[in-house]
Amino acid sequence: MWGNAAQALALRLACTITHKEGLRQARTPQKLPRQETPFHPCSPGPRSFLISPVSDLPPSPRQLFHLLDTGRITSDQFRESMAQHAREVIVEMEEDHLNPAVAFIEQMLCRRAAAKLLKHHEETLIREVLLALSDLSDFPPGRWLWNAGHPHIPLHAFFRSKREPVFRITTLQADPQVVTVIVEYGVAGQTQVKKEEFRLRRDRRSQLGLERRRLV
Repeated sequence: MWGNAAQALALRLACTITHKEGLRQARTPQKLPRQETPFHPCSPGPRSFLISPVSDLPPSPRQLFHLLDTGRITSDQFRESMAQHAREVIVEMEEDHLNPAVAFIEQMLCRRAAAKLLKHHEETLIREVLLALSDLSDFPPGRWLWNAGHPHIPLHAFFRSKREPVFRITTLQADPQVVTVIVEYGVAGQTQVKKEEFRLRRDRRSQLGLERRRLV
């Protein structure tokens, strides 16, 4: 499914790690070494932000950036976790190379799903919704949606029509301040597909955030 989109994503991961580390080193003053504590995404920090204490899912790259910026993980932990995300993408690229026909069919299905949404909604809005969903630490597909705000990655690359774990948007209703979206998604290692409704509301900065959610 991924093709060139997967290559762009893997490259983006690698470049982001290097760029992020360069910025952090440039703005971080020299200080004495401190004793490191074992990394856990739910450990106390300046603010909880994206990480839920009830979630067993590994942080997405978007969440890892925040953990690094707030000092809740070290640079080495950040690089290790980001490298794991890159490896997952590379594995799917290799699977596509071994099964080009299956990958082509999946790509066409995902392109069709994206085109269907684009008939009724602006691409900017769809990407906003994907980013808001990626902020949820207990939402498994969030690990694939973290960079939906980058327009150079095709919109269809964020959907998984048949490929497990699946991710499909079945309904999207947008009002000026509230967006309601119903998605179907799978969880790695499970055969059952979940269907969930998310109600997203804009804050004072006009950014979408979760108001409530429910299984449907």
